[in-house]
Amino acid sequence: LLGYAGMLHDVGKQDISHSILCKTELLDDVERKVMKLHVRLGLDVLTDVHPDIRKIIVSHHEYQTASYPRNGYERRSWRRRTRMIEIPVDFRAVEDRREVDIDRRQTDAMILNLGQMLAAADIYDALSSKREYKEGLSLDKVGEIMNKEYLGSKKYVMQLFEVSSLG
Repeated sequence: LLGYAGMLHDVGKQDISHSILCKTELLDDVERKVMKLHVRLGLDVLTDVHPDIRKIIVSHHEYQTASYPRNGYERRSWRRRTRMIEIPVDFRAVEDRREVDIDRRQTDAMILNLGQMLAAADIYDALSSKREYKEGLSLDKVGEIMNKEYLGSKKYVMQLFEVSSLG
């Protein structure tokens, strides 16, 4: 499950404008909102994927201090309704007409732990990897940030650093 979720968790970025994905400056407020749509856009694409994989994917940004996609929603149930996100003309407008209901009341500890593992790995990768807009951070700096920003079980952070120290 984790392997598939790891491969598919950012598939929604395929629907985000290249000009946003590859921007070298900081994203403005509208661009950040568009980027945060990648989870929801991915769920639209992954309708036939096993529900447990979808539950892991939807949670992969919930274990950080600025969590989404359900920030402000009841954490066990997320319902998305029809709406239009207005963004500047040079970006592709994202129209969201399908309703997605992911109910995690029945989610077992395994799914929650896998979501935390994916979140930790995703944050680690985002911080340590070179991007068009930044250099990769040192492992010391990555650890410092993750200890502040990652809200899941710290054992997954420690395991990432143990693996990375092996070479």
